[in-house]
Amino acid sequence: MNKVKGFLSVTSAAAFLAFPVPTRAADTQNACTSPNAPFQQEVILKFTAGQREAFGSVSVPSGKRLVIEHVSARVMLPTGQKLFESRITTVQTAGGAEGYHYLSTTAEGSYLGSDFFSISQSLRLYSVGYAKFSFFRADTAQAGLVNAAVSGYLVNY
Repeated sequence: MNKVKGFLSVTSAAAFLAFPVPTRAADTQNACTSPNAPFQQEVILKFTAGQREAFGSVSVPSGKRLVIEHVSARVMLPTGQKLFESRITTVQTAGGAEGYHYLSTTAEGSYLGSDFFSISQSLRLYSVGYAKFSFFRADTAQAGLVNAAVSGYLVNY
């Protein structure tokens, strides 16, 4: 790899790629306060014994709209339990109505007494105030766990 005046270049016999990298500390700081600031947050949710659902939300800073580009999750349930609904809820305007967006879920398999499910979905959603994850299972026995993440960017609202 070579660093040449603010560019990082990677070369091989097959291809040449170049993309800008920050050259000053101020460039890195400005990325966080720019009108399109990158955003990524992880949420850990728990199914407690006796509960069919698990909820968790991501807060959107005041004056900003979250543009969601990707959501992912890994769900762990006791063997034999099924995840029957996964969704992310968005709010179009402050105090406005919620919109439900359903996520495709894939059964991954079983390991050490647990069944695993995954979600990895590219999309384009918009939300102010918060974005809420909701997961529903078919049984209420024992506990389960969800590790969910959302990524995208913030714009001024």
